Amino acid sequence: MWNWDREKLIAKTSIGCQGNIERSICNFQISYNPFDQSASTVLVTGPGNTFVYMKQRKEEQHDTIFTQDHSQINNLEQGRAISTNFTCHSWSQTTGMILICTDNGEMLLCANNGEYKSYILESPLGKPINTVYSFTTGFVVCERNNFLIFQSEDGDERALLRQDGPCIPIEMRDKSAASQLSSQLPNIISMVANEEESEIYAITSHGQLITAKIDLTNNEDPENE
Repeated sequence: MWNWDREKLIAKTSIGCQGNIERSICNFQISYNPFDQSASTVLVTGPGNTFVYMKQRKEEQHDTIFTQDHSQINNLEQGRAISTNFTCHSWSQTTGMILICTDNGEMLLCANNGEYKSYILESPLGKPINTVYSFTTGFVVCERNNFLIFQSEDGDERALLRQDGPCIPIEMRDKSAASQLSSQLPNIISMVANEEESEIYAITSHGQLITAKIDLTNNEDPENE
C-alpha cells in the first residue's frame, strides 16, 4: 500500500506466490471491498491459485498491517475440476458478492467475506475470461471479444446468476500496422460502463480504446467505434 500524499510505502504483505509466473494471460488484480465502510478489506486474485482475502489493522506509529483472513476459496464443490488461474474478479453492486473468473472460462460466486457460494453453470468453458464488470443488476463478462450479460437471481441458491441472452460479439475494425501483422484478433482486457450503463469503454490487447453502445437492461447488440 502506497500513500501518495506522504510518498511513502505504508504497508506490504506476501500473497504466497513463489517462483516465476508463466501464464501471461493472467494478471493479478487487487480491489477493496466496496461494502466495507472502513475500507479495510482487500482481495487479491491471480495465477497459481492466488486468492488472498485480507484485512488491515492499524498498529503503533501509524503503521498498517495486513492479515490474511484466508488464502484460498474455501468449500469448493468436490469433484469439479476448476482452473487455478484466476484472471479477474468484481464485487456485485447490490449483494456485495464476488464473481471470480478463470482462464478456462469458469465463473465462481463467493460471498462478501470470500467464502465460496456457487458455481455458475452457464460459464463459457474453454474460453478465457479476461475482464468482468459489475453493473446495477448483474455482471458483464468478456471472453476474448464477446460480451456476456449475467443477471442476478433471487431465491435460487443453485443459480444466483443467469445468462441474459446470447453472447454479444464485438466486431473491431483495427487498421493499425500492429494488428495487420498479428494473426489473432484483439481481445478485450479491461472495461467499464458509464453512469447510465448505456455505453461500455474497453481496452483491447492491441492497445485500442473502444466504445460500445449497449443496453445492459435489454441486452441489445452493441454499436462499436
